[in-house]
Amino acid sequence: NEMSVSSTLGVCVYPQADQPSLCVQDACVKEDGSVALEISASLNDPDGYERLVVRITGIDPAWGVDTSLSGGNYNAATGTWTLILPLGVTSWSGGPTLYPPHNSDVDMTGLVVTAAAFEYGTSASVSDTIDVIVDAVADFPNIALHDAAGEGGQQIALCIEPSVTDTDGSESIVKVFIGGLPEGFSLSAGTQLPSGIWVLTPAQLNGLTLNTPEGFNGEFDLQARAVSRETDLSDIEKDSSDNSANTVSF
Repeated sequence: NEMSVSSTLGVCVYPQADQPSLCVQDACVKEDGSVALEISASLNDPDGYERLVVRITGIDPAWGVDTSLSGGNYNAATGTWTLILPLGVTSWSGGPTLYPPHNSDVDMTGLVVTAAAFEYGTSASVSDTIDVIVDAVADFPNIALHDAAGEGGQQIALCIEPSVTDTDGSESIVKVFIGGLPEGFSLSAGTQLPSGIWVLTPAQLNGLTLNTPEGFNGEFDLQARAVSRETDLSDIEKDSSDNSANTVSF
């Protein structure tokens, strides 16, 4: 009273991409320097059918991006760097090299780094953020000195003109040192240090004169050194030891 028939039923289980792993590090770069980002990404399904893609978004278009070591492509219009790895490559470490704008110490925060795995039309991703801190560095200033002449016992006008080379407004001349004064000579402004060198503020250079002793005649050289300092810091400062710079010491 029973009959039976047999057949086969095909079952297809489509592969699904697994979420990859991602590790990133915040970076610090000196003003006018460069820094290579440190990113590590890896697939968690090493069967060879997944493709790993690493992407960074949010790069300020004013920054320079060098991909010669990291590989990948950078789109300055969108601020996006993308690296597509070949099939079979299950892990990658590196990152593009970034250059802040010239003379700028403005940080670039909130870069979004995404590692994605793709397999048969499916994808899975993980993201994290990187902050790039730009540490301000003072630039060597300029100082212009003009020869002076006069009679002994009189005040001789001195023209000493320091100036910053970083002209974005972040640096200022904070002091000037003057040395080489013979015995009996003094300046009309400033403070004489125990070493005999005089230290002046920029304002004290206005109308500065050299007081000469009566009866002196001859020639000698004065030396001057200007000090510039980062006085308008934009963001986080990691190292303040290089926030001042001098002209050549005497």
